[in-house]
Amino acid sequence: MTFFKFLRSDMKSGVLMQWKKYLITYFIFIVFSIIHYLDIGIINLSNPQYLINPPTWGDYLLSLVCGSSKFDPSLAGTIFQLPVLWVILFLSVLFITLYYPYDDLMGWGKTALILSGSRSSWWFSKCIWVIVSVFCYIFTFFAATFTVASLSGAELSFRISEYLPADLGFDNTILISPPWQIGKLLVGFVAVIIALCLIQLFLSLLIRPIFSYILVSAYVVASAYFQSPFLLGNYAMAARSELFVTDNVNFSSGILICIWSVGISVLIGNLVFGHMDILSKE
Repeated sequence: MTFFKFLRSDMKSGVLMQWKKYLITYFIFIVFSIIHYLDIGIINLSNPQYLINPPTWGDYLLSLVCGSSKFDPSLAGTIFQLPVLWVILFLSVLFITLYYPYDDLMGWGKTALILSGSRSSWWFSKCIWVIVSVFCYIFTFFAATFTVASLSGAELSFRISEYLPADLGFDNTILISPPWQIGKLLVGFVAVIIALCLIQLFLSLLIRPIFSYILVSAYVVASAYFQSPFLLGNYAMAARSELFVTDNVNFSSGILICIWSVGISVLIGNLVFGHMDILSKE
């Protein structure tokens, strides 16, 4: 029962009472989606395909999770362009899930933890809280893009317009034929976010939360710069996924690595927290 008491407290204090963060996130996504709408409109007003096939809800989703094509610094004249919107998606959810566990441990949570005598209950509750917080974040992502798509008269489907990947800078030489599987890509996107947020939670046990945020954020940026199976961000980019291009990272491998990362973070985090001196932790 101790676990459920911690979980109930975390859902109330860490989710319901944090509604302002998700409201702000919702409006940020609204702005991002409007930027996409304006970009697509400007690019495609002279394109007959745009008039025949107006944007879809899937187009709005893809524009935010497309990432960037593989960067090869050995090629002369190539310039790395950071996928800013994609990076912001990760940095914002990492920030949302950063401080609550630490603040709880420094406040009422420490007293409750000492009285309960169950460190595992506190830790596993915080892991569940991270996952729930990620899904709340993803819900705001879907809600905001759906809102703009609806108001702009877009087709409310996951279908991707055939002209969109080229407009987003995909490498046409390795682009596979449509239809593209945006649904599976979004599953990978969520899996990567959950894995990174739990890794950040684990690191927060070892170092200050702000340093864990900096480390994981740097890892995200490195994922944008390098295409590597060891950089999880690659599995959350349409421009590098086998679901869209041939020179790719494997979707199934990405899911397995995310599951492995989640398991390691949760289990080792529980062992570390079980031997931590929480009374002197600052």
